[in-house]
Amino acid sequence: MFASSEGLNRVRNSTVFKHRCGAVYELDATYKWTAGNSRYLSTLPTGIDRSILIALARVYGEALVPAHPLGYDDSELLLGFSHNTPDNTLPIIWFEKEHGATEPWYPIFRRYPKV
Repeated sequence: MFASSEGLNRVRNSTVFKHRCGAVYELDATYKWTAGNSRYLSTLPTGIDRSILIALARVYGEALVPAHPLGYDDSELLLGFSHNTPDNTLPIIWFEKEHGATEPWYPIFRRYPKV
């Protein structure tokens, strides 16, 4: 139902599906946490520094998931659903001991393992 523009382009250009794929809601580059025009960091209260928020996600993300500090394949998304949280969401949102955290970390939204 949801797909990033980047992901859809990858499927269309690198798989047998070509243009026979789509999404109900396509997430453009503004949905990426570190994008210059990130919708999450475009209007911040006085005293909150954008670069610190980006560094916070990256530093803690690297401690939690060194291979994917900004979500799977560095997707940098902030998505959560009532049934689960995708692994391409920032790890600081969903990572915890159940997923292999070596430090105490309590997620805002849980990610449930797949069967």
